[in-house]
Amino acid sequence: MGTPSTDARVTRSRAALVEAVEDVLDEGLWGELTIRGLCTRAGISRPTFYQHFSSPEDLLGATIRHRLDQARAGVCSTADVPEVLAAALARLDGERQEYACLAAHPTVYAQVQAAFQDWLEGRLQERYPDAGEVAVSYVVGGVARVTGQWLAAESGRPSPEDLAHTLWILNRTVLEMTDC
Repeated sequence: MGTPSTDARVTRSRAALVEAVEDVLDEGLWGELTIRGLCTRAGISRPTFYQHFSSPEDLLGATIRHRLDQARAGVCSTADVPEVLAAALARLDGERQEYACLAAHPTVYAQVQAAFQDWLEGRLQERYPDAGEVAVSYVVGGVARVTGQWLAAESGRPSPEDLAHTLWILNRTVLEMTDC
């Protein structure tokens, strides 16, 4: 996909497709993540779909990345990492079913996980400029793994705030070691 067009029809078609995926995700109708199902919901033709996306997975990835961008924008840039992490976990928790759907789409899941990790890495580097690359990578990997397991758990899950607090206690120790 290239640079998004400023043509109003193109913008409307793309927005309709993203909205169709969001509706499917919100309604839990994973079976409608097909080109035919998405085109019907969006009120567009198949050729129009292919002008924007190469596959339903491509559209799903763009939609989830859009949601992540919205979540990041909703978090105050001056907030401390524990507050940011708690807010991010709360948002993810509210969209657990959508992220569970990603398990069926490993390529999209990898893209979303990479976007989350890049965002977290940037936040940690801002907050801990003296932390070494290894320490930041270690923390980012650990947070991503624990978050994935937490989202997948059916019961016995801590609240987003409690998980953020636990992760922060563990990660702060690593990040404050400036020789890593």
